[in-house]
Amino acid sequence: MSTRHVEAVFNGGDMSDEQKVQLVSIARQCLETNDDKIEEQEIATQMSQLLNQQFEATWHVILGRDFGVYVSAESKTFVQFTLGQMTIVAWKT
Repeated sequence: MSTRHVEAVFNGGDMSDEQKVQLVSIARQCLETNDDKIEEQEIATQMSQLLNQQFEATWHVILGRDFGVYVSAESKTFVQFTLGQMTIVAWKT
């Protein structure tokens, strides 16, 4: 899924702009390196692992085209954004 020229649209969250930029970069990397045959769950797991390495602690990622979510997160560690048709929610606990 090519997201190179797609702007990230933020739908919610309280994370810093610097973290948002890093998270979008990780999301683009994961989406670009996986083709359409890879399950969204596998991409979410890959993103979570990269976030754990970069920001430490326990990160959770949900991504997909049509879902609702309610989460509890540490302050300043929640974000929801869209890249193309893919919505991504990430948070730290």
